[in-house]
Amino acid sequence: MRNDIRKILKVPCENISAVTGVDEYSKKIDLLDHALMMVQSAIYHKDLTDLAMDNSVSKSQLSKLDTGRPYQVFVELFYNLVYPYIMAHNYSLYSRFLNIIGIDSTFIRTAIKESGKYRREKTETGIKIHEAAVLFPFTLPLESLATPANLNDSPAFDEVLGSIDPDLVKQSILTFDLGYYNLGRFMDLKARNIMFVTRIKKNASYEVLKTYAHSRIIRFRNGLTLRLVSMEIDGEQKDYITDIFDLPDLYIHWIYSQRWSIEIFFRTVKTYLNIGHLISKSINGILIQIFSALIAYVILLMIQASLSYWMGIPEMVRLIRHGIDLPINAINVTGNGTVKI
Repeated sequence: MRNDIRKILKVPCENISAVTGVDEYSKKIDLLDHALMMVQSAIYHKDLTDLAMDNSVSKSQLSKLDTGRPYQVFVELFYNLVYPYIMAHNYSLYSRFLNIIGIDSTFIRTAIKESGKYRREKTETGIKIHEAAVLFPFTLPLESLATPANLNDSPAFDEVLGSIDPDLVKQSILTFDLGYYNLGRFMDLKARNIMFVTRIKKNASYEVLKTYAHSRIIRFRNGLTLRLVSMEIDGEQKDYITDIFDLPDLYIHWIYSQRWSIEIFFRTVKTYLNIGHLISKSINGILIQIFSALIAYVILLMIQASLSYWMGIPEMVRLIRHGIDLPINAINVTGNGTVKI
């Protein structure tokens, strides 16, 4: 398994090292070795002591990497794996269908004061990860942004969306929750011909222009005209707003329901890929660990695609941790470091 992970990481790490010079002053642990250790830490749920013992290095060496190697190279490594992975899957094939992209955030607890306070049932210190992910036809993280936990979610939406390939956005429908609710944002999305589906606030003020089936065409005070879809699903009232006027009502509900996939993604990386157990004591080190978990997720997707039969990532991780070999067919790595499917 270690060799398979190294094979996938080797070319992207070498390319990043050549461009950034990040390994120029590395005496023992280069980017490839560092990334390999961090990905293994995520998959095998290992702490600093375990990593040091398994790789015959000292804990102090690993601690120095927390601050000495900038987290941005791990961000770059993540993107070097994600977008070629999409191309390896011939993602353009899916353009004939409606792709769904979800944007959401999750809270990660830390012990660092600089992270920011977050008030839920109790006040906790931590950061937020804002994620854009393809939700359909498969779940794949696209863009990630880390912010202090006490910052409002709304501004992060625009930064995350602005980082996604515009061509991919045009082929997709966005879905997001009330945390990103903003009439100005909705007007901007509609003006840019970006399709979206979200919930409507209970106290929203609007004028009904037209009614048909479960839908109403409504106009807000700022002049924005959208479609309001109201349905009762399993005895519960569901109200969605969208700039899509030509899909059946039930499709609108289905599109929004796909947002649950990003919640499953968050649960997977937090529960099975070690994000819930942050071993670093610095912001830089925490971000390295978080992006290492995202890298591990993408690598597991690559390996998943090469299995002789399908299994979910939680099951893959459980087997790996118990030392059970996965039924992997030959993994062929292309020139850009991605697995050839």
